[in-house]
Amino acid sequence: MSRTLKLKKGQFDENALDVEPENREGFGDPENDDPPKGTILKGKVTRIWATQSSKQDLMLVTIFRADGNKGDLAQYNDLAIFERITFTPKAAFRYQPFLRLFGLTVADVKNKITVGDDEENLGLPVESIAGWAPGSDAAACRVKTGRRYYKAGERFTPEVAEWMPAGKAEDGGKAPKKDKAGKSGKAGKSGKQNRDDGAPF
Repeated sequence: MSRTLKLKKGQFDENALDVEPENREGFGDPENDDPPKGTILKGKVTRIWATQSSKQDLMLVTIFRADGNKGDLAQYNDLAIFERITFTPKAAFRYQPFLRLFGLTVADVKNKITVGDDEENLGLPVESIAGWAPGSDAAACRVKTGRRYYKAGERFTPEVAEWMPAGKAEDGGKAPKKDKAGKSGKAGKSGKQNRDDGAPF
């Protein structure tokens, strides 16, 4: 059975959250088996869960799964990139690009999230947001990859640096440009970033 997710103003203040995102710089060095920073991959948002951050803010855990990439990028098909999108004004650089890409608003998140009743490890499964459903054709998109330091795993993992429209059928993935030394993309700044893995609703 499905139900509408109910959020209190203390958990989700849509007026405070409806702000323009700041520009942020990614960092990190690629692992051998992950796409280099700046790689553009085709795919789809396949799953979303609703949970809470450690500070009780709404957090959507999303999975972008690469699919339909060709040539050298075919090795990344089925790669899952987890994004934890926390709804606090300082994190507008994460949630606003995601929402706008799929024609959603902060008000939609507050009032029109439909979730399943059975909680899973990552939270309540989101079935739809204002009629838009993860895993549907409308969830197709492309992403530009970045790097994030995952403290628990003590390694850099892929993150979504930029959400991009799916484009035309022929718009496939794209490898980052190489510099004169043959390295992909710009040299990232090493650094550690704590990751909020969330708490159940």
